[in-house]
Amino acid sequence: MELNVWTSSTVTSAEKDASGAWIVNLTRTLPGGKETKRVLRPAHVVFALGLGAGAWNIPEFPKQVLSSGFLCRVRGADSLWSPERI
Repeated sequence: MELNVWTSSTVTSAEKDASGAWIVNLTRTLPGGKETKRVLRPAHVVFALGLGAGAWNIPEFPKQVLSSGFLCRVRGADSLWSPERI
């Protein structure tokens, strides 16, 4: 599996357009301090919020109720990935 990782990057906005596709704007700081702005149109967006020491940290954002996705927490979510129906 190949994975491109951009360190020193900041997402400045992430929203869905009228068709439901993601539009993600970000600023990348290159070696030497030069900043470049990029617009990405990914199929999926994953919010990795970092360490929480086991505590839930669920962000709230405008129009969250309209999202067609689902909320999942990896720790303690084994039943979500089980092949058995629960």
